Amino acid sequence: MICKSGFNRCPPSKIGLTVLILVGLFFSCSAIIGLPAGVSASGPGESTISDPSLRFLDRLIDDGSYSSARMKIEKLKQDNLRDPDVCLLAGRLYRKIGLWSLSIVEYETVKNLKPGLAEPYIALSEMHLESLSVEISLALAREAVRLAPNEVRAKEALIAALIANHNVKEAQEVLSKTIVGNRSDPEMLYLSSSIHRKMGDVETAQKELEKAMSLRPENINWLFDLCEIYEANGEYDAARKAVARYVEVAPESIKALSKLAELLELRLYELESAGQVYDKLLLIEPDNAIALAGKERIEKKRKDFASFVKRCIYRAFNWLATLGKQ
Repeated sequence: MICKSGFNRCPPSKIGLTVLILVGLFFSCSAIIGLPAGVSASGPGESTISDPSLRFLDRLIDDGSYSSARMKIEKLKQDNLRDPDVCLLAGRLYRKIGLWSLSIVEYETVKNLKPGLAEPYIALSEMHLESLSVEISLALAREAVRLAPNEVRAKEALIAALIANHNVKEAQEVLSKTIVGNRSDPEMLYLSSSIHRKMGDVETAQKELEKAMSLRPENINWLFDLCEIYEANGEYDAARKAVARYVEVAPESIKALSKLAELLELRLYELESAGQVYDKLLLIEPDNAIALAGKERIEKKRKDFASFVKRCIYRAFNWLATLGKQ
């Protein structure tokens, strides 16, 4: 992904030119690339866990059940210190919960054990870019593309690292060879949305993802991305509706329930509804830290007069905005 601080070092004129050229390239080519066969359901660029008995851990991580996954993975690590699958799962988990130093150690181990696997290079490139180690990030991204030339996320990491290194021309060349689709292909629209979002063009990202969703409504993972874009744009009710659709399809998704509860509590000030969602989370995972912290905050807000006034003001403005649309 593109590091904001690294990207901000580009002159404004170069950033604007880059965005315009990238947008043109997104939709000017003629063929369509496909995703590689080795990608798991967890997400783009993630390799399939070879041991079937460990794949449930991948699902736990993807669903946001981090405490449960961590307990099981660290227990496995005691007896399988250099098992590639266990290290790969640990790398994914530690990155998700923000323990990047541990994640880097695990991904480096996988890189040494399975040098032909692209995922460690992609993940390490993205983390080093966020840490402003742009030259290391670029070298890792180049190797990821060499190992998996058709992997979209590897190309995305390379484009991000090239722009952070102010190599705009090569970034344009990579992109023209990567996103070679048309306006009606949902995968291309999704990737275009993803890159625009990381470059800060949230408005274009939203339009393209909405079109991708209209073409492939069964892809609920995109709903979560759409929810986050709406939230970034301040469209909190639209964000709630998007994640609520996700919950309808996956009612026990901890990731989706957590997002829905936080939107209700922190953005829409609907404490009762938020509390009910936190209760659902605790039924699924009794030690869920997000739900426990949310319940504690709600109790404090119920006793806080200033918080009550704030909720009333928000509801009044929301009511007026609804009248204005009628």
